[in-house]
Amino acid sequence: MLDTLLGKAAEAMHMAQLAWNAAIEAGDLGEQGWAQLYLNATRSAVGDPPADEAVDEPLRLFEKCGNLLGLHVARTMRAVHWHGKGRFGIAAASSTDVFGTSVGTEIVVLPVDDNNLAYLLLRSARNLVALGDLDEALRQSEEALELFAVHGAVMGRARAFQACGVVLQAQGEHEKARIKLSNALELFEQTSNAGVRCARWRSSPCRRRR
Repeated sequence: MLDTLLGKAAEAMHMAQLAWNAAIEAGDLGEQGWAQLYLNATRSAVGDPPADEAVDEPLRLFEKCGNLLGLHVARTMRAVHWHGKGRFGIAAASSTDVFGTSVGTEIVVLPVDDNNLAYLLLRSARNLVALGDLDEALRQSEEALELFAVHGAVMGRARAFQACGVVLQAQGEHEKARIKLSNALELFEQTSNAGVRCARWRSSPCRRRR
């Protein structure tokens, strides 16, 4: 994963493959699942998305060995994968699965912190916008904003304000959208990502209405 973050794709693929081989030799289904996740993540990072079957493989492995944390991560990555392919219906269903995992006849809520849950809500909201479910997208974006605010997450709050603004803009609520996007702009200016975000905001229709 460190090699992936550093842009060393070849090294990352090599290490993930070594992990996969070791997990196979050990007969450890959980570690096989993690190794496959890392292989998939590396391929996505270098612009070569994994095959659909490769994205589903960690789910099968984690389900078989009962690894709930692995299942949570695998479901999240599957939702991102399908969103990237423009399959928003499947992505939305995958996002819904992330919030809880069925174990037998029970629904087990996975132990993730509020910050991670907020980012999951923003990803889910993106799918809902693409599907035209603007009311639920706004609700999830606002819930994410509340979670980020509790923990003082500046970048998270900026992205949540931006998400709210985008949905409100799509609903025709231009003045409300302008307020949310202005809040996002103020927070983005406190981060290193301000340039791209500000440029995107300034070119938006509700910015031009000021």
